[in-house]
Amino acid sequence: MHQNSQSNLGEKISESVYIFACLSTSETFDRLCFSPPLQGVCSAVDALPSDIKLPCIRIHKATWERKSVHEQRAEILLSLGTLAQDVRSARTLSQTGCGLTLLERLEHSINNYLHVVRLLHIEGEQVGPQAELCLGQPSKHFGLVLKHFGLLLTGKLEWLIAEMAKRC
Repeated sequence: MHQNSQSNLGEKISESVYIFACLSTSETFDRLCFSPPLQGVCSAVDALPSDIKLPCIRIHKATWERKSVHEQRAEILLSLGTLAQDVRSARTLSQTGCGLTLLERLEHSINNYLHVVRLLHIEGEQVGPQAELCLGQPSKHFGLVLKHFGLLLTGKLEWLIAEMAKRC
Protein backbone atom coordinates (compact mmCIF):
# COMPACT_ATOMS: atom_id res chain seq x y z
CA MET A 1 0.00 0.00 0.00
CA HIS A 2 1.31 3.46 -0.77
CA GLN A 3 2.02 5.88 2.07
CA ASN A 4 -0.74 8.19 0.80
CA SER A 5 -3.23 5.30 0.66
CA GLN A 6 -2.37 4.32 4.25
CA SER A 7 -2.89 7.90 5.38
CA ASN A 8 -6.29 8.05 3.64
CA LEU A 9 -7.28 4.73 5.19
CA GLY A 10 -6.34 6.02 8.63
CA GLU A 11 -8.41 9.15 8.12
CA LYS A 12 -11.39 7.09 6.94
CA ILE A 13 -11.10 4.75 9.93
CA SER A 14 -10.81 7.68 12.34
CA GLU A 15 -13.84 9.30 10.73
CA SER A 16 -15.75 6.00 10.87
CA VAL A 17 -15.03 5.58 14.57
CA TYR A 18 -16.37 9.05 15.21
CA ILE A 19 -19.38 8.55 12.95
CA PHE A 20 -20.43 5.18 14.38
CA ALA A 21 -20.21 6.58 17.89
CA CYS A 22 -22.34 9.53 16.88
CA LEU A 23 -25.01 7.72 14.91
CA SER A 24 -28.36 9.09 15.86
CA THR A 25 -31.32 6.83 15.48
CA SER A 26 -33.83 9.38 16.70
CA GLU A 27 -33.95 12.68 18.52
CA THR A 28 -33.53 10.71 21.74
CA PHE A 29 -30.11 9.53 20.61
CA ASP A 30 -28.85 12.80 19.08
CA ARG A 31 -26.65 13.47 22.09
CA LEU A 32 -25.07 10.02 22.23
CA CYS A 33 -21.79 11.06 20.71
CA PHE A 34 -19.16 9.54 22.97
CA SER A 35 -15.88 9.30 21.09
CA PRO A 36 -13.91 12.14 19.55
CA PRO A 37 -12.25 11.44 16.21
CA LEU A 38 -8.89 9.70 16.32
CA GLN A 39 -7.19 12.26 14.12
CA GLY A 40 -3.64 11.29 13.40
CA VAL A 41 -3.70 8.34 15.83
CA CYS A 42 -4.25 5.55 13.32
CA SER A 43 -2.56 5.05 10.02
CA ALA A 44 -4.10 1.61 9.50
CA VAL A 45 -5.76 -1.14 11.48
CA ASP A 46 -4.63 -4.70 11.03
CA ALA A 47 -6.96 -7.64 11.31
CA LEU A 48 -8.58 -8.02 14.70
CA PRO A 49 -6.89 -10.53 17.02
CA SER A 50 -10.02 -12.71 17.19
CA ASP A 51 -13.25 -13.19 15.29
CA ILE A 52 -16.23 -11.04 16.15
CA LYS A 53 -19.65 -12.47 15.37
CA LEU A 54 -21.47 -9.87 13.31
CA PRO A 55 -25.02 -9.07 14.35
CA CYS A 56 -27.78 -9.88 11.87
CA ILE A 57 -28.78 -6.64 10.23
CA ARG A 58 -31.31 -7.77 7.64
CA ILE A 59 -34.89 -7.18 8.56
CA HIS A 60 -37.85 -8.96 7.05
CA LYS A 61 -40.38 -6.17 7.48
CA ALA A 62 -43.47 -8.36 7.95
CA THR A 63 -41.72 -10.63 10.48
CA TRP A 64 -40.28 -7.67 12.39
CA GLU A 65 -43.68 -5.94 12.56
CA ARG A 66 -45.31 -9.12 13.95
CA LYS A 67 -42.93 -9.06 16.91
CA SER A 68 -43.91 -7.14 20.02
CA VAL A 69 -41.73 -4.20 21.01
CA HIS A 70 -40.61 -6.39 23.93
CA GLU A 71 -39.33 -9.02 21.49
CA GLN A 72 -37.72 -6.39 19.25
CA ARG A 73 -35.94 -4.84 22.22
CA ALA A 74 -34.80 -8.26 23.48
CA GLU A 75 -33.36 -9.09 20.05
CA ILE A 76 -31.46 -5.79 19.93
CA LEU A 77 -30.17 -6.25 23.48
CA LEU A 78 -28.97 -9.75 22.67
CA SER A 79 -27.21 -8.57 19.50
CA LEU A 80 -25.54 -5.65 21.29
CA GLY A 81 -24.57 -7.83 24.26
CA THR A 82 -23.00 -10.49 22.06
CA LEU A 83 -21.16 -7.84 20.05
CA ALA A 84 -19.87 -6.19 23.24
CA GLN A 85 -18.66 -9.55 24.58
CA ASP A 86 -16.79 -10.36 21.36
CA VAL A 87 -15.24 -6.89 21.17
CA ARG A 88 -14.16 -7.21 24.82
CA SER A 89 -12.53 -10.57 24.05
CA ALA A 90 -10.72 -9.11 21.02
CA ARG A 91 -9.63 -6.12 23.12
CA THR A 92 -8.06 -8.35 25.77
CA LEU A 93 -6.04 -10.08 23.05
CA SER A 94 -5.02 -6.83 21.38
CA GLN A 95 -1.62 -5.23 21.74
CA THR A 96 -1.25 -1.62 22.80
CA GLY A 97 -1.67 1.00 20.13
CA CYS A 98 -4.28 2.00 17.62
CA GLY A 99 -6.10 -1.33 17.44
CA LEU A 100 -6.54 -1.41 21.20
CA THR A 101 -7.74 2.21 21.26
CA LEU A 102 -10.29 1.55 18.52
CA LEU A 103 -11.59 -1.57 20.26
CA GLU A 104 -11.87 0.27 23.59
CA ARG A 105 -13.89 3.05 21.96
CA LEU A 106 -16.08 0.59 20.10
CA GLU A 107 -16.74 -1.37 23.29
CA HIS A 108 -17.58 1.87 25.12
CA SER A 109 -20.04 2.91 22.42
CA ILE A 110 -21.71 -0.51 22.31
CA ASN A 111 -22.05 -0.47 26.11
CA ASN A 112 -23.59 3.01 26.00
CA TYR A 113 -26.23 1.84 23.51
CA LEU A 114 -26.83 -1.28 25.63
CA HIS A 115 -27.42 0.96 28.63
CA VAL A 116 -29.85 3.20 26.75
CA VAL A 117 -31.80 0.30 25.25
CA ARG A 118 -32.05 -1.35 28.69
CA LEU A 119 -33.48 1.90 30.08
CA LEU A 120 -36.16 2.24 27.41
CA HIS A 121 -39.49 2.06 29.17
CA ILE A 122 -41.96 -0.16 27.40
CA GLU A 123 -45.54 0.07 28.65
CA GLY A 124 -46.79 -3.16 30.20
CA GLU A 125 -43.33 -4.73 30.26
CA GLN A 126 -42.94 -7.74 32.49
CA VAL A 127 -40.10 -10.21 32.58
CA GLY A 128 -38.19 -9.75 29.34
CA PRO A 129 -38.98 -12.18 26.54
CA GLN A 130 -36.31 -14.53 25.30
CA ALA A 131 -34.87 -13.50 21.97
CA GLU A 132 -33.53 -15.81 19.35
CA LEU A 133 -29.88 -15.05 18.72
CA CYS A 134 -29.20 -14.27 15.11
CA LEU A 135 -25.55 -13.95 14.21
CA GLY A 136 -23.96 -13.24 10.90
CA GLN A 137 -20.58 -14.52 9.84
CA PRO A 138 -17.57 -14.13 12.13
CA SER A 139 -15.15 -11.46 10.99
CA LYS A 140 -11.71 -10.12 11.89
CA HIS A 141 -12.23 -7.05 9.69
CA PHE A 142 -12.67 -3.94 11.85
CA GLY A 143 -14.43 -1.95 9.13
CA LEU A 144 -17.02 -4.69 8.65
CA VAL A 145 -17.66 -4.85 12.41
CA LEU A 146 -18.20 -1.07 12.44
CA LYS A 147 -20.51 -1.29 9.45
CA HIS A 148 -22.68 -3.99 11.06
CA PHE A 149 -22.81 -2.10 14.35
CA GLY A 150 -23.93 1.05 12.55
CA LEU A 151 -26.52 -0.86 10.52
CA LEU A 152 -27.89 -2.49 13.67
CA LEU A 153 -28.39 0.99 15.12
CA THR A 154 -29.88 2.55 12.00
CA GLY A 155 -31.97 -0.52 11.21
CA LYS A 156 -33.49 -2.51 14.04
CA LEU A 157 -32.94 0.07 16.78
CA GLU A 158 -34.33 2.88 14.66
CA TRP A 159 -37.41 0.77 13.82
CA LEU A 160 -37.91 -0.02 17.51
CA ILE A 161 -37.73 3.68 18.42
CA ALA A 162 -40.18 4.54 15.63
CA GLU A 163 -42.61 1.88 16.87
CA MET A 164 -42.32 3.17 20.42
CA ALA A 165 -42.86 6.75 19.23
CA LYS A 166 -46.17 5.73 17.62
CA ARG A 167 -47.40 4.68 21.06
CA CYS A 168 -46.69 8.03 22.70
